[in-house]
Amino acid sequence: MVKMIKVLIITGGNSAERAVSLKSTQAVALNLKKAGFLVTIIDALKPFNNYLSEIRQCDVVFPLIHGKGGEDGKLQKFLENLNVKFIGSDSLSSRLCFNKDAYLKLLNKHDFLIPPTELVTFDEFQQSQLILKPFVVKPINEGSSVDTVIVKHLDQDYLKEVKPVFLKHKHLLLESFIDGQEITVACFNEQALPVIEIIPPPSESFDYKNKYNGKTKELCPPKNISMTLQDQAKDLAQRIHQLCNCRDISRTDMIIQGEQIYVLETNTIPGLSNQSLLPKAVISYGLSLPDFYSQLVNNALKR
Repeated sequence: MVKMIKVLIITGGNSAERAVSLKSTQAVALNLKKAGFLVTIIDALKPFNNYLSEIRQCDVVFPLIHGKGGEDGKLQKFLENLNVKFIGSDSLSSRLCFNKDAYLKLLNKHDFLIPPTELVTFDEFQQSQLILKPFVVKPINEGSSVDTVIVKHLDQDYLKEVKPVFLKHKHLLLESFIDGQEITVACFNEQALPVIEIIPPPSESFDYKNKYNGKTKELCPPKNISMTLQDQAKDLAQRIHQLCNCRDISRTDMIIQGEQIYVLETNTIPGLSNQSLLPKAVISYGLSLPDFYSQLVNNALKR
């Protein structure tokens, strides 16, 4: 009798992206079961050491906590200390990509095109030259556009939106708003997957609300982007995946303005729900989702 491989999904947690994490888990668990794996799920509402028994009984852990606690390297470091095999990037890569300030400084050092960016307190924000044009403020270490404020029109009373976010986060990233075509490119096993073009509702942005309300169009393959620019975006995603030492999967968000591609961020545990972008890219690439997850498990088993 062939022993079934036990995959433990660690999900949920207490981050701002808890709901998204649980949706990802439903889809991942279903496809892992289709691929023939024995799946167990832990909703990690307690410290990780409360789940030592379950972790030691599995063959592979699939970290699926989006945001703090899961994507920032803490869970990965905990598993590394236990010598437990797990899917996805290691603790150092996870921590780097989750800290948008450190990540953007690394990209800038290696001559990737990024928006003009400053790390600011509220007082520094009010004095910055970047707020003289449309801008974005966002936390250093959150995902899914949590607490992100996009100001396209300077005549609006944007302080009503911005000040409460500074009360939650002492420092925020202040970026120039790049008006262009939003795209994302996932990498799987060092290979860039097809580009996805993201088209928010008219006069709106790809914010937290529009990521999950079904009103944003996601085109894969894109209809409005040249093959030349798509190839450039895929090359950028691959190079960033390698530069940041990402492992198994990543997804890099970018904006095309004219013939230039600005890099915004890289996610090491991107959304994997039925609505998420990476699974759509996998399917467009020609790979079934059970096969995709099977390869991820086998990657981890070989490490």
